[in-house]
Amino acid sequence: MWAVVLPILYGGLIEVLQDNFFPPRSGDWYDWLADSLGVIVSFLLCRIFVPKFFKQESSFRCN
Repeated sequence: MWAVVLPILYGGLIEVLQDNFFPPRSGDWYDWLADSLGVIVSFLLCRIFVPKFFKQESSFRCN
């Protein structure tokens, strides 16, 4: 779960910081939405494809 929540929060924080502290840059909520969708899609793809390529006895897993 933290593999999804933390990157989404981090993306939102970066957008807020860009808007408030870096004058030539602007925070864009659509950019944050794209970041969030990328995190969610990556997580879902990991859940689908990792079990197909790695056997159960492997220590690698998607949380």
